[in-house]
This record gives sequence, C-alpha cells and structure tokens, in this order.
Amino acid sequence: NNKRNLRGQWCELMLNELDWFQEQAHEHLPCFQANGRFASFRALDRDFSVDVSSLHFRVRCDSVQLSDENTLEMQDVCRVLKVHSTAVNVLKAVSSDTGMASKMTAALYDFLRWFCKRNPKNQVALYTTESLALFIKHLRDDVGAEHLLLAILEANYELSVRNNSQLIQDLIIPVSEKAPVAPLCTKCLQELAVANQIP
Repeated sequence: NNKRNLRGQWCELMLNELDWFQEQAHEHLPCFQANGRFASFRALDRDFSVDVSSLHFRVRCDSVQLSDENTLEMQDVCRVLKVHSTAVNVLKAVSSDTGMASKMTAALYDFLRWFCKRNPKNQVALYTTESLALFIKHLRDDVGAEHLLLAILEANYELSVRNNSQLIQDLIIPVSEKAPVAPLCTKCLQELAVANQIP
C-alpha cells in the first residue's frame, strides 16, 4: 500500500509538471499549438537521428521484457522536462564554490549517470561540447565524472562515429599519466573504438 501511495504521489507530481510544461509549450512552441500535446513531445525529439530513435525503440522493447520499462519512462520524462540541463547548470555553479562542490557535485553526477544509463536519446542529450568539457574538468576530482562519461558512451554507435578527436585527447592524458581514473578512461576509449561490437 505504501509503495502504491508513493507511486500515485509520484504520478500526480509528474502530471502537474507535464501540465506546467504544456502551458509553457503553448506559449513557446508553435508546433504545439498546431498539432496538440503528443505531437509537440515528438517535436522536442526532432534533433535525434533515425539511428538513435531506432536504437532507443529497441532499448524500450528490451526494457519491457526485462520489466525495467519504468526506469526508461522516468528517464524520458526527465529529458522532456530538461531536468538534465538544470543539473548541468547546477554543476557549473557549484564548481566555483569549494564549500558546496564535493557532496552536491557527486550527487548530481549520480543523477546524470542514472539519467543516461542504457538510454540512447539521453546519452545524446548529454553529449554536447560544453557538457563534455565540464565532465572532463571534473575527471580528477573523484566525484563520478569518469563513471558518467562511460555511461554516456556505452553501446552508442552513433556517438562513437562522431568527431571525437578532442574527447579522445582529453581521455588519453589521464591514461598516460596513470591517474586513478585511468582504467575507466580506458573503457571510455574502448567504447569510442568499438560500440555494440561494431568497430
């Protein structure tokens, strides 16, 4: 009963968030006004390629079989509400405050890792030049940046074939210096070299 009540409260909260999102979309998204609610949610994903959308669909099918669809659903809702953008902005802000940095930064990295784990569209959403530079900056701070980078790159072929020269350079440095994060940086490099057993 307690679990059911908590799930009901969570659903109610998310519905309230989506109602707010709908109001915002009516003001800011012309496609929303023209096509209605669900068309607009699809419009928000217009930047994702056919390959990423196809991979995302396959992951969704697998998650249903593994009884893990609730996680994927929550991840997708977070992406639509741009929670990840807020988390990245907070990361930037707390980075400059040494008093707040360690605990809050680690918690935000844990959230972002959950956000993109085995979720192709969310991996792509976090794969921006600005975000990657921030995560690389935190690599040696023992806050989980290396785990997040691995979660972003894991089994995503589209990301592995992009122009990753700067990212590869940034990952090679801690490996060559045998830093504590070197093993996970090596795994990141392996994901860039071979994704889903495709070189």
